[in-house]
Formats: sequence, structure tokens, C-alpha cells
Amino acid sequence: MLLEDPVPQVICAELMDVSTSGFRAAHHCSSLSGGLEVRFSHDFGHGRARVMWSLTLPGVVESGFLIVGS
Repeated sequence: MLLEDPVPQVICAELMDVSTSGFRAAHHCSSLSGGLEVRFSHDFGHGRARVMWSLTLPGVVESGFLIVGS
């Protein structure tokens, strides 16, 4: 994933779940919060997605994304 705002940052993540409208990923970026948009690319597609939620767990952050464009 690429977080473009405020400073471009590449985020490596593990795809956990995928659907036609979004996906869930595990990563180590605690700065991903609801409302931010990222560019993504995974085996099932690529485009832009909005962070809908993030949950910080011991050693990992999980986030849910809504696909908003290609």
C-alpha cells in the first residue's frame, strides 16, 4: 500500500480477507486511521481504498479498507 498524505509512505501488509467492495490487511503502520486514502495492489486487484477502521493488537495492526476507485 502507498499512503500519500501527508508524506508518501510505502506500507507492506498481509492480505487477510477480500470482498468485491473492500479488504482487510495486517501491517505495522500505527498511523493508518479512519478516513485516510491509500493506493493498493494485491493479487485480486489494485486501486484506491479508504481506511474504514484500524485495530491495534500486540505486534500488529489490522485495518479494514473500502475500495473507492481504480
